[in-house]
Amino acid sequence: AAVPPAALAGASGPDRGVLQYVRLPAEEYNVLDSKAVTRVKPETFRVSAGSQKILWLEVEPVGVIRIVPTPDGCDQILEGAVMNDAAAARTGKAENKIIVSMNASLRDLRMRNRISAVRDATTGEEAIKCQIDFSGTFTDGPFAAAGGARLNSLLMWCLGAVMPWFLDQLTKDYGDWAAERPRGREKINVAAVAGEILGGSRGKLPPGISEVECEPPL
Repeated sequence: AAVPPAALAGASGPDRGVLQYVRLPAEEYNVLDSKAVTRVKPETFRVSAGSQKILWLEVEPVGVIRIVPTPDGCDQILEGAVMNDAAAARTGKAENKIIVSMNASLRDLRMRNRISAVRDATTGEEAIKCQIDFSGTFTDGPFAAAGGARLNSLLMWCLGAVMPWFLDQLTKDYGDWAAERPRGREKINVAAVAGEILGGSRGKLPPGISEVECEPPL
């Protein structure tokens, strides 16, 4: 994602560059809601999307992410993910079987989100680069039932939809951070975010977003 020159020009100081942005701690580097990020260890954070209605289910998506600094940014490594049954927690009833099945697959999921600051050697243009790698040996739940080929196709489609939206959000958030303006969304609405993502997946890449060759995966 190309960083707009106006965002670079609006930086309040030399410590507000793109490299400094992609190295921010997780509770400061967040395109949704920084209040949803809690530090549990020096480099590990719990990220919650809060209670959400997805179809007829009421869930709280939660992930534990470890941040590993790199020379040009950081790796965000998923240590664990779970869909909490918010309705069951509120009512004391048994967990929904669909949510239990999803969690059986999520426990085997491994993910790395590599974010880096890059500069074009010819033009000097600065950009934020993002690569998400998924892996896992799934033995239970819907991921196991889907099989490798179908699951790979689904993940490729999902990443094709998510990545442009995510990178677009990063460049907007960088502009706010660089200028020390208020940042982030005060309330996460997974359904609304999904609508934005799916809407983007049906069209061309947003302005300033381009596809590049991937680095070797995990």
